[in-house]
Amino acid sequence: MLLDGLDEVSELNTRRKVCQWIDRAVPAYGRSRFVVTSRFTGYQENKGVQLHTPLIRADVLPLNDDQQEQFLLQWFQ
Repeated sequence: MLLDGLDEVSELNTRRKVCQWIDRAVPAYGRSRFVVTSRFTGYQENKGVQLHTPLIRADVLPLNDDQQEQFLLQWFQ
């Protein structure tokens, strides 16, 4: 299951509830893999926006100027 854009849930309490829903859904769909995307500003453990289910976290580093240019050129091709 791809759940893209946790950070786009603008209200903090609703984002917490989404995380709680995900924590309940993972065991309910035990044979499925969940991928949850969020910018770093959307996943805020210090504000209770976090998953309690076991996870593998991957952070994408910022692109440098050359990488940004390459990305944009390829995006529009």
